[in-house]
Amino acid sequence: RRLRDLWSPGFPLVAKGVLLVEELLAEHDPELAHHLWGTLALDLEMVVPAAWLSVFGKWLPLSNVVEVVKFLSKEGLLGFVAVTFLMLLSHRGRLLEMQNLEELLPFLNGLCNQPAPEQLLAMCEAAVPQFCTRAGA
Repeated sequence: RRLRDLWSPGFPLVAKGVLLVEELLAEHDPELAHHLWGTLALDLEMVVPAAWLSVFGKWLPLSNVVEVVKFLSKEGLLGFVAVTFLMLLSHRGRLLEMQNLEELLPFLNGLCNQPAPEQLLAMCEAAVPQFCTRAGA
């Protein structure tokens, strides 16, 4: 559950976390999941490492990054999964408008220039207990 485990050799937590995000998205928003994985052929491992290794500096404005760091260090992998999942859901409308990876990747890589979702930290804190059962935590 420690934040530094994210940087273990080979980044095994990234692969585990990506799988959890994909499962959660398929379960809670099959339309968005199909659009991202099926239509656009997005591989989350193309974007998640940059977001996670920057502790969401690539996805959130700096003021929000500061807020979530304590949460991430407390919750570990499930915290990263929660932020990723909720960020994707919060940008659902725009993501569904994307026609190809050439549009999608710059958008995701520039999320830090978008306003953060309202109450992101509270939503993440509420989501983690629900994710614990799925992750076997």
